[in-house]
Amino acid sequence: MTVNEEDIDKNRGVEEQETFEKIVREYFKTVFGTDEGLSFEDAKRYYIVEASKNQRIIGLCTSEMVNLSKYAPYSAMYHEAFHKILELVLPEDTRKEFYNIYRTHTKDGQQMSERQVAEGLADLFVDYMSKRILPKNAKWYHKVFRWFRSAGFSMMMAWNYGIVNTKNMYTVY
Repeated sequence: MTVNEEDIDKNRGVEEQETFEKIVREYFKTVFGTDEGLSFEDAKRYYIVEASKNQRIIGLCTSEMVNLSKYAPYSAMYHEAFHKILELVLPEDTRKEFYNIYRTHTKDGQQMSERQVAEGLADLFVDYMSKRILPKNAKWYHKVFRWFRSAGFSMMMAWNYGIVNTKNMYTVY
């Protein structure tokens, strides 16, 4: 997750950093069954790496790990979890279909890399999770947002039952 440097809350105290880490760890344990591979950047730094002159990366997800700045907003938890789900749960053909929908309906979308598209989708998911409503102008995005709604529901179910049990429930029902 990349943000403008001025949007980083540099006033988060040690106690707030510990609370943030605890909440994120609990969330990842519930959704993924473990918080293995989850790490937090040293509290002396506000970000993980500079992306450009004013842009800072505060969350980073790979197939093996998720690294968050202790100053990241709580929404980074959904953003990075979405990346893990997008890569681990969504079948490749469906993921590519979503990428194509995003590219078709986004300005200069055809020139976007897969990383840029994935970031755009993750940001849309964060917006959805924070508002729990679909934008009125998202008719072209209906299939993706239906999946967002399903994934959001699954993530909340996973919060209570774990990702394996949630996947099993979808298989049974």
